[in-house]
Amino acid sequence: MNIQLLLLSIILILSTSTIACTETVEQGDASIPEPTSLVDVLEAKEMGTFAALLVKANLLDELSSKSDEITILAPADSVFSAIDPADLEKMTSDSQALKNLLKRHILDQKLALDELAEMTEVKTLSQETITLSQNENKQLQIVDQVVTEGNFSCEQGLIHRLNAIIVLEPSETPNP
Repeated sequence: MNIQLLLLSIILILSTSTIACTETVEQGDASIPEPTSLVDVLEAKEMGTFAALLVKANLLDELSSKSDEITILAPADSVFSAIDPADLEKMTSDSQALKNLLKRHILDQKLALDELAEMTEVKTLSQETITLSQNENKQLQIVDQVVTEGNFSCEQGLIHRLNAIIVLEPSETPNP
């Protein structure tokens, strides 16, 4: 009888260990962290071209030093892929113009979509003022571009995806 009791105890211990290991694996899979670096989040949320341009313009170090302080209004990858490659090359070949274009998409404060929706204008890192509004579908518009999705957290703040590049008319740009 003692042998049967011992075998039953061993079976129960092994069963419990297997269940505990299975539960640990399932819990481990559920707790895989989301990417948090600026580049990783941009790439994961279909804004990798914008991330590559930040690297090309040498802006990544400047932005990386801003912990939880900025908002990025990044055009989706599909926006850049719709641009003729020659035009994109022309747009990105002048390093100062590229920096200004990218800084036009970055705010020096962390603003969630609901906070932006309450504002009518905001100043960018390029020192340009851009207008904010809501369209007839209650979507947030930045100048004439629509925010398609947002509130993606990264170490530097928040990222919102746009359906186009922010372009300002000459009368909307600041005087030097």
